[in-house]
Amino acid sequence: MSEQTRLTGWPAGVRAPQFDLPDLDGHRVTLAGLLAGGREVVLFFTDPSCRPCDALLPEIGRWQEAYGELLTFAVLSQGSPSANRETSEAYGLQTVLLQGGNEVASTCRYPGTPGAVIVDRDGRIASRVAFGGTAIRQLVDAGIQRAAVNAPESVTSPPPPPDAPLLGEPAPPFRLPSPAGGEVDLLEFAGRLVLLVFWSPTCGWCRTLTPELQAWERSESGAATPTVILTTGNREVNEGQGFLSPVLLDEGGLVARAYGSTGTPGAILVDAEGNIASQLAVGGEGVMELARRGESLSRAASLLAARVLGAAASPAT
Repeated sequence: MSEQTRLTGWPAGVRAPQFDLPDLDGHRVTLAGLLAGGREVVLFFTDPSCRPCDALLPEIGRWQEAYGELLTFAVLSQGSPSANRETSEAYGLQTVLLQGGNEVASTCRYPGTPGAVIVDRDGRIASRVAFGGTAIRQLVDAGIQRAAVNAPESVTSPPPPPDAPLLGEPAPPFRLPSPAGGEVDLLEFAGRLVLLVFWSPTCGWCRTLTPELQAWERSESGAATPTVILTTGNREVNEGQGFLSPVLLDEGGLVARAYGSTGTPGAILVDAEGNIASQLAVGGEGVMELARRGESLSRAASLLAARVLGAAASPAT
């Protein structure tokens, strides 16, 4: 069979079929949610009983790790969570969604496995469906090259915008909705040091950081500094992430941009007077290091306040 015949599906430019599928933990993920990261999305169609798929999974894990800032990778598999979990964890697959049968692949005009298709940032098909290891590798290579040339701003412009606030300047104000309902204003944290975390539910690095960040916010250390998570995407894709901290919807990342954040995860400290109290931290390690720094600053401020109050209460000699 020639390589040309190994491409099928819809032509480029057709609106990609929408889907709403559970991941291995039962959280619902939509195509719109995957696209919220501002990157093209590579959808892989696999089956745990498919041997060629098993051979491809380690490569998908390596692509995610190496090129996750350029492309969003999602595996659309079949079967139960238990049938997929072992290999997913073994190869570090961060987004594995379960089709009831093979319905999404069928709507993409390819009911077999393994297959792959790319969806552009506007939600349109950007490639024919490639099937078989060779064609899929060529598809991903082409997608990586195209993304590197037309990379989203968060990849090509790590330095903050020229109008981003500097250390000691007033923090950009915001009032954003919460997936749980209502709105939260930055002013509600006046008088306390607050850690702002810039997030995306479709960011692989955010998913990797989630357990550590959630453990930290549940600890005594995390309780010392209020944390606010500003996340891209809509209400639907951000529900049920399991954070204790307020999660606010910054659709389009406009507030994050105002703080100089052009990628996720990132974080910055705002002091008790509402001024920028740190440089922008980038990446999981940077976020957690800044969180620990915030804890130290908060405890130092509390000790100082206690001493001042104690001195004021002491009788003059």
